[in-house]
Amino acid sequence: MKSLPRVALAALAATALLATSAAPGLASGPDAGSATQAEPRHFDGRLASGSTWAIDVPADWNGDLVLFSHGYRTGPDNPLRDVNFTPTADALQARGYAVAQASYSRLGWALETAVDDQLGTLAVFTDKVGAPRRTIALGRSMGGLISSLLAERPDAKIDGALSTC
Repeated sequence: MKSLPRVALAALAATALLATSAAPGLASGPDAGSATQAEPRHFDGRLASGSTWAIDVPADWNGDLVLFSHGYRTGPDNPLRDVNFTPTADALQARGYAVAQASYSRLGWALETAVDDQLGTLAVFTDKVGAPRRTIALGRSMGGLISSLLAERPDAKIDGALSTC
């Protein structure tokens, strides 16, 4: 059996802890995992800010969303997906978690725009999929700081955050 990357193990441990420690019904929306879908769903697009986003919802969605924030990028490219996160995203989806991520509208130290870009991605998720039961912000490097900033905002509807290096 192939072992999971460390960040995948940390993300799974954090989501399991959050799932077992949260009060029943806490931060649950009416749409969260209420119906079993036949196929996985994928959505992608662009926010008004220029940030691109992607949403992946497994067929057996458990109602929880992992909102991934990538680290510092110097450019010139600003890809939608962080290829180093792909194994983690795959492992989370295999366990029923939806995954959303964005490119941010700026390269470099993007704290001024990244939080709003992530909140925009979360709003698109709610519009396209429904309100998640719980939202876990997961970030690596600068993305860890973004996840922490998201968790500090009462209006962000973040139920837990995991910041990694």
